[in-house]
Parts: sequence; C-alpha cells; structure tokens
Amino acid sequence: MGAPPIYETWWHEVEQCSGKTGDFAAIAWYYVPGPAGFGVGSGADLVGIWQPEHQSITLAEYAREDSLVVTHEELHAILHRTDHPAEYFVQKCGNLVAH
Repeated sequence: MGAPPIYETWWHEVEQCSGKTGDFAAIAWYYVPGPAGFGVGSGADLVGIWQPEHQSITLAEYAREDSLVVTHEELHAILHRTDHPAEYFVQKCGNLVAH
C-alpha cells in the first residue's frame, strides 16, 4: 500500500527530534487487516514492526492512523536499529513515539 501523506510529515518530525535523516521513499508500507495485533517471528500481538531486511513497516490495521505507533516504527527505520535506545525513544523523541 502507499503511505498516506501524513506519514511523510510525521517522518520529518521524527528526523527533527532525532537529529538523523532517512529515506522515506525507500520504505514499503503494509497493513495487517483485523481488529487485533499480529505476530512476526517470536513477537506476538504486535501493532507495528520495521523490518530492515525488507526496508518495510508493517502496521496492524487498527493502528494505522495512530501517530505514536507510526512514528515509533519510523524512528526505527531512520535509526536503522531494531532496539529501543532511550536516547532517541525517550529523551529526544519521547513525546512523538509510543514507548
């Protein structure tokens, strides 16, 4: 699916708070339909995931308009990290991303 225009706006906000840049156009976006989260690998009931090997962000359908969820995954993509360094997820961008 194509990303709604607001996702790119949120992407730039995350770039600003993190002090890092990324290529928004390189990200492939996917939704998992249904009213619940989804599982990937050992993770269960996820609402979103950035997958570096695919340069993709997958979101649970019910969370696709939740800015905190979308920006959380965008921050992973911008940082090129799957972990949650407090410097970015709490201190620098904590007001924009889900914890």
